[in-house]
Formats: sequence, C-alpha cells, structure tokens
Amino acid sequence: MNNKQKLVVVTGGTGFIASHIISQLLQQNYRVRTTVRSLAKTELVKTMLTNSGISDFANLEFV
Repeated sequence: MNNKQKLVVVTGGTGFIASHIISQLLQQNYRVRTTVRSLAKTELVKTMLTNSGISDFANLEFV
C-alpha cells in the first residue's frame, strides 16, 4: 500500500503545529482528514498550507 492510500486524521487543523503536520503529510501523498471547530475556518487552513507550498487540496478533507 502506498502513502496515497493511507488516511491520517489530524485534530485541530487550524493550529500552528497541525498545519505543519498536514503540510508534511500532503507533501508525502497521504490522504488527510482534519477537524476544525467551524467549516468557515477551512479557507484559513488552505491559506496556511498554500503559504507552505501546498497547491493541491484533493487529498485534504475537513470535518
């Protein structure tokens, strides 16, 4: 099984540490599901990830 098929859940997706973990996981082709208190915060997370070089959010899911 390659990394793209593995799902990793990261809690607190809007946090500083979580955003760095999510970035690393996406760069390694993992599927990432992250929790946020409000789905309105998803754009904030995407902006943080864009600033770290992530441009493809196909493997990112918010709950």
